Formats: sequence, structure tokens, C-alpha cells
Amino acid sequence: MSRSRWLPVGAALFLFGSLTTGSASAATLASHDEEASARGWTQFQLSAAKTGWNRDEERLTRHNVASLRQRWASPPGLSGSPVVVGERVIGELGGALVALSTRDGRMLWTRPLGGDVAIPPGALASGDGLVVVTTSTGTDAVRLRSGALVWHTGDVAGSRGPTIAGDTVYVGSYDHHVYALSLRTGRVKWSTATTDEVHSTIAVSGRTAYVGADNELLALDTATGAVRWHTAIGSVHGGGPSLRDGTVYIAADLQGEGSSGQLYAVRASSGAVVWRANLGDDVHAAPSVDGTNVYIGLIDNGVFAFDARTGQPRWNRTVDGEVWAAASIAGGVVYVTVDTSQVVGLDARTGAIRWSASADPRDFATQTAPAVTGGRLYVGFGSAGIHAYAPRH
Repeated sequence: MSRSRWLPVGAALFLFGSLTTGSASAATLASHDEEASARGWTQFQLSAAKTGWNRDEERLTRHNVASLRQRWASPPGLSGSPVVVGERVIGELGGALVALSTRDGRMLWTRPLGGDVAIPPGALASGDGLVVVTTSTGTDAVRLRSGALVWHTGDVAGSRGPTIAGDTVYVGSYDHHVYALSLRTGRVKWSTATTDEVHSTIAVSGRTAYVGADNELLALDTATGAVRWHTAIGSVHGGGPSLRDGTVYIAADLQGEGSSGQLYAVRASSGAVVWRANLGDDVHAAPSVDGTNVYIGLIDNGVFAFDARTGQPRWNRTVDGEVWAAASIAGGVVYVTVDTSQVVGLDARTGAIRWSASADPRDFATQTAPAVTGGRLYVGFGSAGIHAYAPRH
């Protein structure tokens, strides 16, 4: 195991050398992202790697984003970070899963759930024709086409939503464990104990799952749950890791006097910290990463972009409210939701506002990440429902 040592905080500190690309993990990551993009937006931050970047989106880009117009809106209250697969958009409404038509928002099926859904940041994931949801009383899998229940386990109550990679569902739980479940049956393959509730999403690449727990970033063997390495980072509450090119990006809050958010780049193979950037504010969002930058939204200071390789600041954009969820990236645009029921599209290169929209009522529930796929943008606005946007032709 390796454990990082604290160094004085600067704008961006290089530790243990420069970033290198781990060929095996990078190849696996590319496979995860390409497969997920081909199927839609299958889970929170697109895929198991949690990059939040749909590199294959060509119909909605910086060149036409300014022409985005609302195409439909769901019934009020339908929310969550949307999952989009084929012709279905999946969200949550009043303790039930709901499937809508991507074309016109028409309701296709509903499935009552036995517990409350933890909306921020994303409680849904889809794979192999199933939709998996974590609630306060367990984890359910239903059929994507019909909503029919396939399996339920009351032993695993998720705190931050599932991640699906291959035939396995990974869940961080209220009961101080990380679980791996069979996607087909819900059977527990393994569990790894933590000393506290897990309030981090989980990213998976190849044979390793990454999660923030116990003030550390943990790397777990996907076959056994054994800890490969652990690195001290601070408290992760609501965010989680993002993986690209052999590097894990994660934001955490330092504890103690003068505490503030930190953004880390950590070598996926060893846990060595490559660079660290001081965010100067509380952070509850997971970072997102494309081929150039890492993007992170903050409670008070807007949205930041950092060079993914060096950690140097690229730009900062103030928005009208707090950012609680991860950004979604497609076509050179970074989409973020703001807690004043707004969604904003920022130029990935400069941070300039290219487009924005809002919904009523303006409540505190907009803590979800958008989905960008098939030339459309889907946003969960809390009380105002899920809205679909498309550019003018």
C-alpha cells in the first residue's frame, strides 16, 4: 500500500513526477467510454470511468449550442441525474422509477420503489437491458423495456448510486461498506468494510474500483474487494473519482482550521499524488475530465478548469448560484446545473457562457448532472421535472 504525505498547498503542486499514461488502464477506460457513448448516457457521468465526457457527440456542439430550445418537459417532480438509453429517459418521481420517451417525453412505464432515492448525485445506472437503482431500503434492478422487477436486495442500501461495469454493480452503502453485486442476480460478490458511511460515487477501470472513503482515496480489486492502495486526501461527501489516461481525479475537503477544497490528480496504478490544486471553497461535486482539462463546480466560487496534465488553472467562471453536481462535457461545451434551477453551457476552452436556461419553480433541488447524447441535452430540475433540449435545425 502507499500513502501520500501532505505538502504545503499551492495553486497546483507537482508530486512524485509528471503524469504518465498507463496503457492498460487507458485502453480499458477508452473501451468503457466508447461502449457507453454508443448506447447513450447509461449512468452518472456517462460511464463506469466517470469522466462525464461524451467524446462521440457530434450533433450538439459549441457551434450550435446557442440555438438550444426546450423540446419537452416531464411531469413536475420527476428528477434525478437522467439516464438515457435508446429511446428511453429514466428518472425518479415520488418514490417510483419512471421511463419517458426521448422523442416527446411521453410516459412509458412506472415502477414503485420500496424506499427513498438519494437524488444527489445519481442513483441510477443501466446495463445489459436493466436499470439499477439504490434506495434507503435496498437496491433494485428492473427491465429497461418494461420496468418489471428482476431482483431486489435489502442488504445493500446505497448512499450515492450504483456504478455498472461489465457484469458487476458497485455500490457505496450507508452501512460502512463498498459492495460488488452481480448485475444479473443481485448476489453480493464481495464487500469491503470502511469506518464510516460511503458518500462517494465509485469509478471503475479494468481490475480496479476507486472510491473516496475514510478521508482517503481507496483502490479496490474488482475481483475480491481487497485494497490495492490508499491515499490520504480529506473528506469526500457527494462527489467521487473520475478516471482518464491512467490518472484518478478527485476533489475533497481538508479538515480543521482554514479547511478548503482540494483537487487531486493521483496515479491510478500506485496512488501517488501527481499534483494538487487548492480550490479555496467547499466542494460537493465530482470532477469531470476530457482530453485537455479537468472541470469542477464549487459551492460559492463557480466552475473551474485545470490543465489535466499539470494542474495549472485554465479558467474560472462565476455562475448565479451553487454547483453541487458534476459537469457533463460534449462537443466542446461544459454543462453544469446550478441550485437556482438553471443549466449553463460553458465553452470548454475559455469558460465563456455559450447558453443557459432556467426552470420554475426555482428550488434547491437542482443537484443533478445533465445527460448529453444523440444531439439532445437532458436536465433534471427537481420540482420542475426533467427537461429535454435540442438545437434548431
